[in-house]
Amino acid sequence: IFGGTMGPGKGQYRFLQDNDIGVNVKSAWHKDRLSGIYRGYERHSPWDVVQGEEMRVAKVGVYLQDHSNPRDHTGLRVVTGSHNISRIPGEKFDIRFLHPSVGDVIIFDQRLTHGGQGPSTPQDHIAPDEMNTTGPGEILSRGGQRIMLQLGYGWNNIHSDDFETGTVMRQRLFQSDECGHNGYSPCALRVVQADFKKRGVQYACNNAAACP
Repeated sequence: IFGGTMGPGKGQYRFLQDNDIGVNVKSAWHKDRLSGIYRGYERHSPWDVVQGEEMRVAKVGVYLQDHSNPRDHTGLRVVTGSHNISRIPGEKFDIRFLHPSVGDVIIFDQRLTHGGQGPSTPQDHIAPDEMNTTGPGEILSRGGQRIMLQLGYGWNNIHSDDFETGTVMRQRLFQSDECGHNGYSPCALRVVQADFKKRGVQYACNNAAACP
């Protein structure tokens, strides 16, 4: 599925301890790279080639609701080819909607610009062959619980190492009482900065949720 095999060797994939269950999540356009204070764990940009290798981290999403209706835009929307550029432009082109059924699995490069349910803006340009699914009858939100299980897998290289280190710390702080289950709190900022000091990481940040 990933274009390779699972294992500890070079060019093989491993589970990066990245797991999440999203319930009724409404997310703006984003990329699944480390964010906030946790970006300090990135020793290299996800778009850099390091030691002859690029980032190969795949996000695996398992959907527990049905989005198969062609007019259902409450699943996942993506900007085609956007994993090749680091920025998220204000104006986006070739946007496509995914329509998973219950139990379907979606796999994508986590650098891909994507988002959840919600209306499009004038700066969101839908792919031409998707235009007939917009307008009257378009489903932009839905009641009840929307649940998606997410897992992360990556090549055995420095990019995956850094992402896994940051992810483990982030999940530790969100999933424990250490900082009140708030990984973007002042407490979390202090914990991560202390870890940076041990690792010799220099990363200036005064707000755990909104670092550069």
